[in-house]
Amino acid sequence: MVLHSVTMQRKARDHDSLTRRRVEDLEFARKQYVLRSRAFTSASRRRALEYIERLSRRAGALSREKFLVGVMRITAYAHNGHDSFDFGDGAWEPEARLPLRLIAFPDAWIIARAAPEQADLIGARVLRLEGLTPRRILQRLMTVSGGKPEYVMWNAMWVVELAGLLHALRVARSPNHLQFALRLRNGRRLNRVIQFVPRAQVPRGASSTRLWSAEPFDIESKLGWQNAAPINQPLYLQDPDSPYRTISIRELDAIYIQFRTNFDSEEYPLSRFVSNKTTELKAKRPENLIVDLRFNTGGDISLTRDWLRTLPKLANRVYILVSHYTFSAGIVAAAALKHDAGSRATIVGEPVCDHLRFWSEGEPVCMPNSAYSLHLTTGLWDLKKGCAGEDNCYGDAYDATVGSLSPDIPAPLTSRAWLAGVDPMMIATEGLIRSQQRNLNR
Repeated sequence: MVLHSVTMQRKARDHDSLTRRRVEDLEFARKQYVLRSRAFTSASRRRALEYIERLSRRAGALSREKFLVGVMRITAYAHNGHDSFDFGDGAWEPEARLPLRLIAFPDAWIIARAAPEQADLIGARVLRLEGLTPRRILQRLMTVSGGKPEYVMWNAMWVVELAGLLHALRVARSPNHLQFALRLRNGRRLNRVIQFVPRAQVPRGASSTRLWSAEPFDIESKLGWQNAAPINQPLYLQDPDSPYRTISIRELDAIYIQFRTNFDSEEYPLSRFVSNKTTELKAKRPENLIVDLRFNTGGDISLTRDWLRTLPKLANRVYILVSHYTFSAGIVAAAALKHDAGSRATIVGEPVCDHLRFWSEGEPVCMPNSAYSLHLTTGLWDLKKGCAGEDNCYGDAYDATVGSLSPDIPAPLTSRAWLAGVDPMMIATEGLIRSQQRNLNR
């Protein structure tokens, strides 16, 4: 009896301590994030503050998964893609994951990679997840991630893949497994309950765009994982670990430049790439320049803006390839090229994954107890009409105001095209160039 009483007292103390730490974290989020972030409107800031107050009242009663999801919701109230959540050093995250990886295409969700025991599902289309269509699941994900649906489609897919988070969002019936309704590549339909497995059994480190490649990364090969991508890869999926590269396409009198990032690194020094390729472009003077930004999810635009100014001077036509992965500095790069090339620029692809007016830059602010990190944005961009005269106007310094980045030639990256190894954007671009070549030869 005494032992039971001592145990109960210890549990009560632990609960009180947990509640106190979580309330401290939420108060930190209120003061250091919501009240400081410039991305909030008056109305959205009020809603975020009211939400934090409600969450604080329930803080001690929440499971770890529900508290994690609750913190993520705070950033979503900003409705700004760069106002995001991350795990700081030492932060708790679920110990299990799905034994597969998903890609959300505009037309379908596809199982792109899978552990050996789920290999028969490679390339399958997700018809329903826990009884809900992918569109309905996306609506739930937008409650924990800000930005446009195109951004949430790939940026928040980890919420589906980590154990217990869809359960915390009241989507899944169990924190231990998910119920899938699928259509296999051979057309057969099936239902399958897929159990979450320990994190150590799931390859980590593959970015959302890297999942598109047929080339496995080292840990996948060791664990026997398989992928759905066709072996014969189109140009944009080749050499998947190179952040930037160029290819000469002689029959199109074109140079293809692919930028997957705007970051610099010791392994891939950006300054050396820029110097070498500028010399090459000046020597070849191609008629057409194809700049592929479809997988450019961001980086530091200050590293590439000056070089981007030179590119339209080195060719007569500039084709800019963008997609629903083109984000942050990737969007600015597309806008900069369109701005500098003017009427000689053609945008091919699909809508980019953020609005042209957004907040970025800033710094992460990490909660003192949970170590969950919220990104505080401080720099304003308006690529549509500029932000001169507004507080914290940051983007105008890069001279990339364009009014619109809507594709001149729509060419969406569909699941069907990916599974077939077809590149709709390059097909459309090649068609335009050949049409112009025929016109010149008449």
